[in-house]
Amino acid sequence: MPERHILDKSAYRYWDGKSWSSESAATPVADGPIAELSVQYSAYLGKWLMMYLDEHRKAIVLRNASDLTGPWSKKQNVVSATSYPNLYGGYMHPWSQGEDLYFILSQWIPY
Repeated sequence: MPERHILDKSAYRYWDGKSWSSESAATPVADGPIAELSVQYSAYLGKWLMMYLDEHRKAIVLRNASDLTGPWSKKQNVVSATSYPNLYGGYMHPWSQGEDLYFILSQWIPY
């Protein structure tokens, strides 16, 4: 939707599995529960990247797709709660435009 309509919820379109449609017809693109979703295009890879906290895996996962609408690859663990207890985040940083992937990770407990 055009930036000037960002506050107009009726201007948003949602993927229904075949085309862009209304919110009521939206279909999931990732199985949940998930949190802190981050999506960006990597010109280096020529693919879309999706990173998020997968609560069942207790890990930040990464997936990729040639098209924003998918199909998305299988999940790859990037960081596990075994190494970083109480983790959340996984927001990809805009500097991730080359072979390196930068992201922001937080933990609840150190607060």
